[in-house]
Amino acid sequence: MTGLSDYIDKTLAGIKNNDALYRYKGKLLGEMSARADELQMRGLSDKKVILDLIEQEYPNLAEDFLQRQKKQKSGKSALLKGLSLITGFLLYTFVLTLVYLAFSFITEAWALSWLIMVNGIILFLVVYFLKLLGSTAGKHRYKTARTCLIAAIMLCAVFVFLISQVLLTVNKSYLIFLAAVAIAIICDVILAYSTNQKFAIFNLLIALPSSAALIYVILSLLELISWHPYWLIILNAFLADFIIIILAISRNSKNSEKEEADDLWKEN
Repeated sequence: MTGLSDYIDKTLAGIKNNDALYRYKGKLLGEMSARADELQMRGLSDKKVILDLIEQEYPNLAEDFLQRQKKQKSGKSALLKGLSLITGFLLYTFVLTLVYLAFSFITEAWALSWLIMVNGIILFLVVYFLKLLGSTAGKHRYKTARTCLIAAIMLCAVFVFLISQVLLTVNKSYLIFLAAVAIAIICDVILAYSTNQKFAIFNLLIALPSSAALIYVILSLLELISWHPYWLIILNAFLADFIIIILAISRNSKNSEKEEADDLWKEN
């Protein structure tokens, strides 16, 4: 139907012709022609009615074309980023392997030099997760951002643990992981407030007693404080939660009263 090609050309007239547009027009014409044949087979004979029906089924051709172009560009961009990441990781690993082998052959400290490879890869992953944290938080993808934050902190804990355990033989170095959990909880609260998340106060209410319990256990195991009576640290954290709840309720009450007063003045 000539009316279909005219409709396609008319609705896409404002877009500059290129190969992508020509392919899109050809695909559209094929789909519309097949739809027109289907309608004719069902008993419709009036070409104007068929054309009107098809136009209603394809109302925003220009917008659809631009959206398709945008998706294609974002897909290509994501592919290029993925390839650059893989290439960068391979180059980084190659250089890291050269450093590891050179250091190992020179010092013959094979029992320790493996830390160069392991911790080197851990550092790469930490940098990657921190970079991903920044991009996802900027796009308001907070669940992914929080996952990246926790992953980066725990990888840092593994890095420090390996050095303290293998190189320095620090006693009770396993406590590094408890400290990392406490740090992750605190950083999660900071992230929630810095990105203005709606229910950030709940993160804070959960973080206070949980981080207090971890800090209490760590300090007690290190024998920096006694188990009794410093368990009060946890109790004080719950008390702080109660104070925060009271202050939040009070603030919300004042805000609601102010809004009611403003509404009253507006009505008058």
